Amino acid sequence: MSKRYYLIILGVISLLGVETIDLKEKKILLVDDEADILHLLEAVLRKENFTKIYKAQNGYEAMEMAQKIKPDIIVLDIMLPDIDGFEVCKRLREITFVPIIFLSARDEDVDKLLGLGIGGDDYITKLSALGK
Repeated sequence: MSKRYYLIILGVISLLGVETIDLKEKKILLVDDEADILHLLEAVLRKENFTKIYKAQNGYEAMEMAQKIKPDIIVLDIMLPDIDGFEVCKRLREITFVPIIFLSARDEDVDKLLGLGIGGDDYITKLSALGK
């Protein structure tokens, strides 16, 4: 696996402050409409000892899962088939302050600023994170 995958892991670990806590107890919600990306992220996270990994492939499913499982962190794509990740983030911010890392193919500065401005905690482009 490319070292670039670990940008995501480093973001997750730093936002969770996992130096002193058990990774197995932290719940991570991955949101992406591409099954291959979800499987890749899950494999990388499991390699780093995360075991409570949940996956959603659209915005409504992500919001429902977030309310149900109460994740410790969310990795959120922007381009989803029903509602975009920006809207998901806005709606989640009405009910929770869980850390949200945007992971998107959109690499324009305006998207990064918008994501961080509406409540995202970090923004990583898929191009840099996945080595495409």
